[in-house]
Amino acid sequence: MARPAQEMIRIGEASRRLGLSPETIRAWERRYGVVAPERSEGGTRRYSPLDLERLHVMQREIAAGMAPNEAARLALALHGTAPEVTDPQDVSHLTAELVTAARALDEPRAQEVVDTLLSGFTEEFVLREVFLPLYFGPVLGRTTGRPMGGAEEGFLVNLLRGRLLGLARGWGDGAGPVAVLSCPPNEQHDLALICFGIALRRHGWRILFLGADTAVSATRDVVRWLGPEFVLVATSDRAHFDAVADELAELRRDGPLAVVGQGLTPADADAIGAQLVQNEPVTAAAFVAAGVAP
Repeated sequence: MARPAQEMIRIGEASRRLGLSPETIRAWERRYGVVAPERSEGGTRRYSPLDLERLHVMQREIAAGMAPNEAARLALALHGTAPEVTDPQDVSHLTAELVTAARALDEPRAQEVVDTLLSGFTEEFVLREVFLPLYFGPVLGRTTGRPMGGAEEGFLVNLLRGRLLGLARGWGDGAGPVAVLSCPPNEQHDLALICFGIALRRHGWRILFLGADTAVSATRDVVRWLGPEFVLVATSDRAHFDAVADELAELRRDGPLAVVGQGLTPADADAIGAQLVQNEPVTAAAFVAAGVAP
């Protein structure tokens, strides 16, 4: 089925938006099949928003040092309709409005801003560029000039978490590979883990979310029962990881295990036979879906 004409752009405009030469775009198409532009009646290449997103991912990962063939594999894992490359100022403005609404404890306005974001951009984009930076904190100071108070921050985090759980509804349905996601005992911060699950679901995976403060023995029981293709244990506090490192090593014997947490190193993961997730959640999910180390 042909895409709507208004969504398609020529190679010159794609080149301008992405900062890639037309020669590079054509080379990536020819060598790696990373895009499949439609042709006009006159034979002119026309690129969709998804084509642009795939080119952007490949451009970003190559710049970060990834081999072109692996970057192409990651880009091709993207599915669905991606947003056109947009003005970062639009996102910054909406992020600032969301923070302002949170400072005023204005739930209707905050929900309205989130609605605007989710209607204007893909879920993955909103998670990566708005929700996660707000959750991890640095944007708060830059956007508003001062850190949030405890009540304001709690209001915003719980509002975001509620919206994320709405997006997560049905993420266990389907016939795709299964990922089990949990946090170790005493770990209450699971918003980033939810983001990872939503992003991985968009690549066709099924998600079993055990959530915060989960005994490793309970996660191990589930892994033995379901035999999932991927298991991720996430923590925001290294002490929580250290407290259950021996149990995690046992968990690894029952299936593939990845860990993520502030202060964790590849050596920590190696010591229990696990992978260390070193990318932000949305990118990490795309890596897992593409079969690349996250």
